[in-house]
Amino acid sequence: MLRPPLFLHRYHFFPKKRWGQHFLVDDEVKERIINSAELSSEDIVVEIGGGGGVLTEELAKRSKKVVTIEKDRELVKILKEKLRDFSNLEILEKDILKVRFKDIKDIERAEELKVIGNLPYYISTPIIFHLFEQRERIKFILICVQKELGERLVAQPGSKNYGILSIKARFFSHPRIVFDIPRRCFFPVPQVDSCLLRLDILKEKRYAIEEDVLFRTVEVCFAQRRKTILNNLVQGFSMDKGLLKRVLKEAGIDYRERPEAVSIEKFILLANRLRSTG
Repeated sequence: MLRPPLFLHRYHFFPKKRWGQHFLVDDEVKERIINSAELSSEDIVVEIGGGGGVLTEELAKRSKKVVTIEKDRELVKILKEKLRDFSNLEILEKDILKVRFKDIKDIERAEELKVIGNLPYYISTPIIFHLFEQRERIKFILICVQKELGERLVAQPGSKNYGILSIKARFFSHPRIVFDIPRRCFFPVPQVDSCLLRLDILKEKRYAIEEDVLFRTVEVCFAQRRKTILNNLVQGFSMDKGLLKRVLKEAGIDYRERPEAVSIEKFILLANRLRSTG
């Protein structure tokens, strides 16, 4: 088992279970994460959750500007003391879910931010979608997440992990798992393994549909995974079953299929047909 990070003893810090704090303690994994960020001296980086500064220090060494957003007041004090010599590092005591990049001085006009971090498992999904809302300012998102979540975000149609998260991730980005991270690489050791997930933001719109129209249809279709797509649509939209069968056929979808078998392209055809039907 790897040793606990030294800062815990030095600063008498105890990880807070309620905030899902697990600190990276494997130097090899740290280097792989930093290398995966493809950093240059011109990069502006936003780090989510500085923790004990393991990644923060390396990011500051290799980037033009780093803004670290850390919610824990104790950790903010530790980070500011440990990394006080880095003039290109700004540490903000904030909740990432309440942060808008356009409101942060010095990066408010940035359009190619690299967002990097080790996300608490319990709040990873809300953070990812909060970042998608600011995608026009982001080049890519590189984050450690629970392995199960990563597999859901990159899942393809027909797999058991494919669902709403997979479709939303593909609508806004090109998602891929860079590598898996065993649970022993963190302290305290979590109950599950992690992965490094990269989401390359799509700068040009890939699909000819408004996101709210598509996602409303997808959410109805996945309301009950064990039901056929037809039955979910009947229940969700209160439309005539015969009409819905015709709409599904026009979208190239067998009405007896379950939603996990349907590609994003066919969901888009379906959503557009439903909208035009009324």
